[in-house]
Amino acid sequence: GKTPRYTQGLCFRLKDAIFPGSHAARPYDEKPLEDILKKELGAKTMMTDIKGIKVFVTATMIDRSPADLHLFRNYDSPEQLANSVPNSKSYYPIKPPNEQLAWKAARATGAAPYFFKALDQYVDGGLVANNPTLDVLTEIEEYRTILKKLNRCSDCPNPRVVVSLGTGRSPVIPKEIIDFEPDGIWGYLLSTKIIASNQLVQLLIEQACMSDNRTVDRARSVCSMSDIPYFRLSPQLSRDVELDEKGEEKLVQMMWETMVYINEKKEAINKLASLLTHEL
Repeated sequence: GKTPRYTQGLCFRLKDAIFPGSHAARPYDEKPLEDILKKELGAKTMMTDIKGIKVFVTATMIDRSPADLHLFRNYDSPEQLANSVPNSKSYYPIKPPNEQLAWKAARATGAAPYFFKALDQYVDGGLVANNPTLDVLTEIEEYRTILKKLNRCSDCPNPRVVVSLGTGRSPVIPKEIIDFEPDGIWGYLLSTKIIASNQLVQLLIEQACMSDNRTVDRARSVCSMSDIPYFRLSPQLSRDVELDEKGEEKLVQMMWETMVYINEKKEAINKLASLLTHEL
């Protein structure tokens, strides 16, 4: 495994190689990213080579309509346990965990549209599950259901705590209300209509990729109903930070705001640490 400090240093060392040039260079060449992933994760490491913990990585399958969520697991899926894997002959083949390269799973989950090309049939899982807390809980419940049917109740997972780590909350900014009502082809050519169209597209993207607000509220409510302690940690940022941001001033400011946030949340973090180390 890698420590957070190592990963942070890796991002600073390699950001210019992964995101060369300006934002206009999107989508970026995927080869530098793939080379880094192979070096860090191993060119031949399979998902099942990850031992000791259960891991899944999200991706979106775009070889079908509607697009669907895919989980790269290091363990057998609930469907595999039940021997009921759906027929997917009409789609790209989905490899089992013991044939799935770990670096390719990482590459697929990072294939954010407009930033990197798709990997086979996969793009960024954030298009379907940008905050996959409920997907984790769904996976656990499906796993439990199958194990009970197989009379393996002793193997059923019982989550003691749910921890959700965000990448920072962008500031809320006011926007002019512009309704989108194009009146024929000429309406599309008017500047106000174009602005409204762009705002509508932006709204749809934001809501599809929402990872905070009601998404967090829903996850917290589900955990509360199951008496599972829930911790959501995501610092409030003073400005929006792009996925391919390379400016060290912005990045350092983001890290400073994160450190301040961690200090403010010390009590919650200490409580979480106690739960994770079985001290309560």
